[in-house]
Amino acid sequence: MARLSISTEELLRRVEEARLAEERVREPYLGAFRATHEEIELRRDEDAKEAASGERDLSLRAEKLARSGREAVRFERYLIRQGFYPNTPKDDHAE
Repeated sequence: MARLSISTEELLRRVEEARLAEERVREPYLGAFRATHEEIELRRDEDAKEAASGERDLSLRAEKLARSGREAVRFERYLIRQGFYPNTPKDDHAE
């Protein structure tokens, strides 16, 4: 079996190309996801809670990071429901 040897720079370039290609494929889905009624309502509620909390600095950054993570999970579930991952059942609730 032949061994392939590539430089770290080449590997990083390929990883970045793959990431950008996946991002381009997901982009229309992200726009549609963020336009759903449920997501608009969730973001509106989170905005109101964030404004009312009066948090500053580190705690505000931590909340924004957590919020971003929650949105990422909801987006992945949306992609599954839309059939983006054909080998994953649409009712799969694995986390």
